[in-house]
Parts: sequence; C-alpha cells; structure tokens
Amino acid sequence: MVSVISNEDRKSSYYFTRAYSSQDKVTVKSQLKNTISRGNFEIQYSAAQFVHPSEATVCEYHFIVSNIRDWKSYKPTSIIDNHNMYLSSRSIKCNAEGSPSNIVMGYLMLTRKNGFNFTVDQLDHVTDVVLTAVESVKDLFKEFPGNDASISPVTFDKGSTDLIFNMTPPSMRPYVEPGYLQLRAYNLSGYPNAICPGIKVTSVSPEHVCIGGISADVRERGTCGDFAGWSGKSDDNILHSRPNGYAHSKKDISSVILIFYR
Repeated sequence: MVSVISNEDRKSSYYFTRAYSSQDKVTVKSQLKNTISRGNFEIQYSAAQFVHPSEATVCEYHFIVSNIRDWKSYKPTSIIDNHNMYLSSRSIKCNAEGSPSNIVMGYLMLTRKNGFNFTVDQLDHVTDVVLTAVESVKDLFKEFPGNDASISPVTFDKGSTDLIFNMTPPSMRPYVEPGYLQLRAYNLSGYPNAICPGIKVTSVSPEHVCIGGISADVRERGTCGDFAGWSGKSDDNILHSRPNGYAHSKKDISSVILIFYR
C-alpha cells in the first residue's frame, strides 16, 4: 500500500498507515526503526515483527519518503506506532504527525520462515528498493508539470521579482518563482489557467495566483473568470492591502491587468 500525500495547505495534522493481522496467539518479536538518506531523498521506516508458534514470521514495514528540495516536503515532526489488539485481530497504526505535506507514505508485508527474523541490514535493503522506485519521480507533486515552451523569463520595466513575490499569497509562496510568464498552468481537476503574470507555479492550485480560469472553492466572486481563486479559500480573510492565506489583497483583486503583445 502506497499513498501520495499532498496536504498542500497543511491543515491535516497527521496521517497514518494501518495494517491488520488476523492471526491469534501472535506476539510482537521486535520493533526496528531507521532513517536513511540518498541524494535529496530521505526515508524513515518503522517495522514490527510478529512470531507465531507454527507460522512464518511476519514483518509489517511502514515507511515515509520525503524530498525537501524536489518535492518541497514538510517532514513529520514525529512518528508514533500504536499496537492494538481486538479479539483475534491485531493492528499496527503508524502515525506521521506535525502536518506533513508532499510525502509518500505506505507499508509492505514481509514474511520469513518460522524461526527466522529480519535484521536491520535486510530492512535497509528493502529501503533501497523503495527509494529506487520513487527517486525517478522528482516531479511527483507537479500534477501537471506543463510544457517548458509555455514558460518564459521576463524583465520588469517597473516593479521587481521581490514586489511580485510580496504580492503573492503566503500559502502559495513555496510553490511559485517570480520573474516568469507562464501559460496554461493546470489545476488538480485538469482545468487550465490562461496566464500566470510574473511567476511560474508548481502548485496543483494555480488558480490562487494565475488568471483566467476556474476555482474549485466557491466564494462570493464565483468559480470562474479572470480572478477566480484570487479571493482564496473559504476560511481566508481578504485584507485591504496585503495578501493573507491563499487570498490576494482586496487592492489586487479590484485591479485591472493589461496585456500588450506584438
């Protein structure tokens, strides 16, 4: 089982994986943990081994992969394992806490012959296999990476990249780079925004910084139009002169954008 977790607004404080075993008379033999880095990737794993009088040793291997540079990950602040027993069913719940975002989380079920236990070295080899599987998808959290031909650098006759960045809603700043003009930035639903003025964006919610498109959040300004999404999400307060949350300032929303071309 593998889950790709975005949690872009970081409102969910934790995620978890849970595995069940229906065997009775099962006891936890050992709990093995480790953190391994390779390149820009880091994987944290927690593995619980179970032994049974007459059946194979079972190992439930829970893992979390993050990449701060390429995925803009926020790693969990803590990983907590909970063991629960209900009648003849045992569950292992691995919590990733601290509002993690842009991570891959999952678990594997491993078995060995009865009487043979897994070692840290063997689980580290499993970790290498998992890392090999994910390290080729550096653009995993760019749901619609777009065409490089639709992104062009710009120079400013008036204003600057710093000014553009300061006008960007704070919750979107990790996902934009000022100094560009981008066409056709696609949102998570597959709808394009016509143009991203002054920036290029890697977020799956470009409607909060780009113009001419559709917003998934219903606000008083509607779901489509030139500034759809610029009023942010339903719990964002629109301030007069500065951006807040996912919302632009009221001053920006009431402005007019002129596009000259030749």
